[in-house]
Amino acid sequence: PGGGQPGDNGGDGSDGYRRSPLGSSPGDNSSPQDAAAAAFAARMALAGPTAGAGGPGYFDMYGADYHARLRELEYLQQQRQIHEQQQAYENEARSRMLEQAAHNQIQEYERRRMQMELMNEMHMREAEYNASRGGYGAPPPPPPPPQQGQHPPLYSDFAREEFAREDFAREEFDRDDFAREVPSNTASSHQQEVKKPPPIPSEKITSPETKDEDVDKKPSSSATKTPVKVKSNKDIIKANTPKSAPKKRKTPAKKTSESGKAKRSRASTGKKTTKSSGSTANVLKRKPGVPSIDDAVPDITDAEYENVQALMTEFCKVPFLAEFSRPVSLLHPEMVTLYSKIVHHPMDLGHVCRAIRRREYKNTRAIQLDVWRVFSNCIKFHTHPSNKDNAIPSFISIANHLLDFFNNLWIEFMLPSDSPPRPPGTARISYVHSLYQKRLEVRKQRLLQLSSTALSSKCLQKVVNELDKLLSSGGLVDKLDKSAFLGDVNNASGDVLVFIHSVKQFTINIGQKLQNDDDYTVLELHRDLKKCYTEDVFEDDLLKKMKIGLRIDRILGKVLAPVHEVSCRGVNQSSIWGCMAAAIWARESRHKPYWPAIVLGILAPEEQKEDWHKALTERNEKRLPEKLLDDLKAAKKRAESGLSKKNSDQMSYFLVEFMGSHEFIWVKENAILENFDPNDDPNVAHAAGNITKKKRSTSYNAKQMDAALEEGKWALEEFEAYLNDTCGDQSDDEDEYNDAGYTYDVLCQT
Repeated sequence: PGGGQPGDNGGDGSDGYRRSPLGSSPGDNSSPQDAAAAAFAARMALAGPTAGAGGPGYFDMYGADYHARLRELEYLQQQRQIHEQQQAYENEARSRMLEQAAHNQIQEYERRRMQMELMNEMHMREAEYNASRGGYGAPPPPPPPPQQGQHPPLYSDFAREEFAREDFAREEFDRDDFAREVPSNTASSHQQEVKKPPPIPSEKITSPETKDEDVDKKPSSSATKTPVKVKSNKDIIKANTPKSAPKKRKTPAKKTSESGKAKRSRASTGKKTTKSSGSTANVLKRKPGVPSIDDAVPDITDAEYENVQALMTEFCKVPFLAEFSRPVSLLHPEMVTLYSKIVHHPMDLGHVCRAIRRREYKNTRAIQLDVWRVFSNCIKFHTHPSNKDNAIPSFISIANHLLDFFNNLWIEFMLPSDSPPRPPGTARISYVHSLYQKRLEVRKQRLLQLSSTALSSKCLQKVVNELDKLLSSGGLVDKLDKSAFLGDVNNASGDVLVFIHSVKQFTINIGQKLQNDDDYTVLELHRDLKKCYTEDVFEDDLLKKMKIGLRIDRILGKVLAPVHEVSCRGVNQSSIWGCMAAAIWARESRHKPYWPAIVLGILAPEEQKEDWHKALTERNEKRLPEKLLDDLKAAKKRAESGLSKKNSDQMSYFLVEFMGSHEFIWVKENAILENFDPNDDPNVAHAAGNITKKKRSTSYNAKQMDAALEEGKWALEEFEAYLNDTCGDQSDDEDEYNDAGYTYDVLCQT
């Protein structure tokens, strides 16, 4: 390229070939690196001087092609980074889908197990019913296990027969009398009927042997008709009805002797079969999960006493237990006469705590009943018709709130992680198993409401302590759990060892977040804990994965139940102790002035709707009086119909409570002003420069406005205090609670 030949001078006193830095020419037997270096030196020498950024004598050693290639490499690197991020997002989405599939599989397994147990109970009851009829019919075989994609039948022929008889009884007899019937095995007035069961009608379904005997005794004409026809549900109803059943009609009192004899004769012949099989029918009609006073309750154990004390210690941290901590006779002596007329079984938390500390309770049901009685007495007193002058609606909301909080703590502290097996021979669906189903629903709703809540350092430390306890005990959350399925942690292997390492790494990450003071939400905590036992672990051992998941969920339930209670607290300035979402200025219409108010409910369009909107609205609607709630339903329906119309100018609706007057109303988004400031009256600002508006803005009562501004200011301070302490444990000072007298230890000593 320089114009020289091999051996000629290239114009610079050298031969035509440029020497490489290693001293070898391109014609020599050199390596590819030497050739590349020689080409680079040749290009640098042949490049002309430029007057660029390097000034005179600056040589463009690389050239335009190199810079273009460099830009291309940078672009490719950016594309590679974008691709890696997309791949990471896809992997995370795939892992979430796998987690959801595993969770659905576990729920399907639980549902099928409960369904099989219910079928076994139904068949056992059918066998008992056949035995009570005199041994007719062999007990049915157990149902075959459901195949993949199949579900077991819900009702057997026996159940269909019972339902058919019940339908006939409802049509034939009075509904109210039938609903108030007492089972014959428990009522004292029907003891004779129990001792002498009614004879079995000839039309009932019998065994093949007895059917043949009946056929021989009957005439030939009837014998040819009966065995051929297959009985359906309608035939069963006709077989159990009297052939000449008289219609119900009103008769004079003097002529009722014959009709009364007829009714007694029908009852003695056994045509009214609902009473003879009353126990079976009541078992079928009884709703699942309904407790009964006849249920056997085991004695309370030491482990349960320890958990009850831990539960009450957590429960008594609520800062508004003053009215429930001691008897009413000590707190309000002037109301003893009226209170004793309304409440016949008084109870206070101090009595309950002392009885727990002294271990005076024989079973856990007695503890539950006493705590429930504390808050039910409060609700009864403030809703009684004779106490309209002293009734405080906010006390009803506080009592219901504390009752829900106690129930949520109870299902987390007093129920083991694994549901107990169903005992054989049970006559109905267990109340305990319904509590486990309720616990799953409560956890799901709690996770939705607290998904974006940032956890405090104390909450995260509780989680770390509970996880360390889980590993050290071999898989036990507390002493109520019986199965230590992890075994010896020091000698673990396989998937168990991988799970233990994942949990330890998780605790290390939590410690780093505590040191760096990073925000960590409830949703992130739930997701990271699930990864410890769902990512590439326990793929072949679904039962062990399910047990780990139940224990992790119970640990989270113990920690998050108090956090959820804090998020559901109301403000004292609300007449119903409503849980507010914001403090605003609101007005009823354009002709009314703006007034201080708090938001208690939100109806937003689909693109603006969030999960907590519905939870907040339903929570506050439950705290409204029934009459007031009925008045607000019409306005809510109009708001929902307005949102259902797909217009471009859709606006949200807010349920607000005006301060001072404490009136409730649904208002549009254009009727409110956010960022409530008690020192900045929007009525004066809107009336600036207009005498008519200024007069209209000052038409309200100044004293009422001052009182409303004061209440709005207090409500805003309370709401901001909650936002600064979403977990409710930053002011958890033992000395403060001991001075107030609300802790479990103090209540035990009073």
